[in-house]
Amino acid sequence: MPLVDKRYAEALVDVAESKNAIGEVQEELKTFAEAYSTLPEFRNFYHSPEIGNDEKRNTLKMVFKDSNSILLPFLQLLIDKGRIVNLPGIYNEYVEIADKRKKVLHLEVKVAAAIDDGQLEKLKEKYRKEYNATDVKVSVTIDKDLLGGIVIQIGDRVIDASIKGRLQGLKEATVKM
Repeated sequence: MPLVDKRYAEALVDVAESKNAIGEVQEELKTFAEAYSTLPEFRNFYHSPEIGNDEKRNTLKMVFKDSNSILLPFLQLLIDKGRIVNLPGIYNEYVEIADKRKKVLHLEVKVAAAIDDGQLEKLKEKYRKEYNATDVKVSVTIDKDLLGGIVIQIGDRVIDASIKGRLQGLKEATVKM
């Protein structure tokens, strides 16, 4: 992600954290970022040079009229600075930064076959304790190339307990002999 996305996201998380509204802001930001990403008319409105910033800000006021969110001034700032195009990236960075501050661990799990809920809960609990996390979010992908076993990615760390990984390790060990 571009550094600008991270900087804006950090600033928004700081403000949201100071108001104990990290989750609320994240949900509102998610809604707005999804609309921006999936609705071409919505995105084109905010990109149009023919529509002035005042009109764009007023439209935001109408969208957020029932909200006491701190998101409105933030989005208005993005419009004023010409950074509204960074909104999807800012949202992704916001989620990552907010989760780090809340000690939420993200696991990317690859398995050869579907994993049952009991196994998934044991896996989550193991890594929640190991990393002293408050919560664990898991995304599971089925990868038929693994043959069996599991590959877990936590940030930059990869734990390969797959049959394919073990066979590759044996192959490399025999080549070195």
